[in-house]
Amino acid sequence: MGDKKNIKKTVWLYAVILFTSAFVVLLLTYYSQIKTDKSLNEYIGKLTNEEKKSLLYQNNLNSALEEKNNLNKEIANLEKQLENEKNKLKTSKNEIENVRKNYLETMNSYDQLLLAKKEYDNKNYVKSADILMNNCDNNNLNSIGKDMYNNLSVDVFDKAARDLYMQGYKSYKQKLYYDAIQKFGDSLNFSKHNYLSDDCYYLKAYSYLNIGDKVNSRKDFEEILNNYKDSSYTKEVKRLLKVLDNY
Repeated sequence: MGDKKNIKKTVWLYAVILFTSAFVVLLLTYYSQIKTDKSLNEYIGKLTNEEKKSLLYQNNLNSALEEKNNLNKEIANLEKQLENEKNKLKTSKNEIENVRKNYLETMNSYDQLLLAKKEYDNKNYVKSADILMNNCDNNNLNSIGKDMYNNLSVDVFDKAARDLYMQGYKSYKQKLYYDAIQKFGDSLNFSKHNYLSDDCYYLKAYSYLNIGDKVNSRKDFEEILNNYKDSSYTKEVKRLLKVLDNY
């Protein structure tokens, strides 16, 4: 009987120990699981925060890039506007310069016209004609100025041509042939249609002959035949050209 009681106690003791051990194991396992879950949750939380940071960074980067592109477009537009303004300014400066240039040329033409008239009144016909021909631009004058220019030039060019013919004739008689050629040529530049024009060509041709220039002499003789059909030199010129042909 006593042995049975001892056996029950022993069994009961082992059962308690086994149950306690099992409980402790379960408790430790539960605690370990809680700790693991907590660590895992913390890791997941940290991972989510990093992802959030990464997403925020990416959004900020995209916004910055978009803002940069917008700024670049604005800068490009501003540069284009600046270039347009520069071109407008350049055009305006050119227009102002053209106006200024035209004004100065117009004023100069009127000054030269008045100077030519003054020389004409002083009977300096060659000088007056030279001013009108070379220094006074008729295109810069208004209708009144053009009328004055035309009336003066018709008269003074003819008178200057005659004065130069007389100077050339004087040089020719003095055998100053180069000077004579120059004076006759200047006379013809002012007028080729006055009654002394064929005389200029005739004496100029002879002046060339006297310096041995047969080519230019022939040109002047032929000028008489071609443009002065009624010249009193026609017969003589034909004879001289035949003579030149034999040289």
